[in-house]
Amino acid sequence: MVENPDFSREAARAILCLRFDRDSTKRVRQLLRKNNRGTITAEERVELERYLRVGQLLDLLQAKAHLRLQSPA
Repeated sequence: MVENPDFSREAARAILCLRFDRDSTKRVRQLLRKNNRGTITAEERVELERYLRVGQLLDLLQAKAHLRLQSPA
């Protein structure tokens, strides 16, 4: 377990509040449906990949935030 994560407890709490907004979530779902049907364009695929990269980064930051909040002050 990480003993001394890189950000403060306050920053960790703020990171845990980060989410895609409603419009972005809706767009990701549309793109995923098109991808699953095989009707996604090259531009849409790039857009989807960007959303997915941001989502992965957010997941990693939130995992680190959870660790920070579990560690002693």
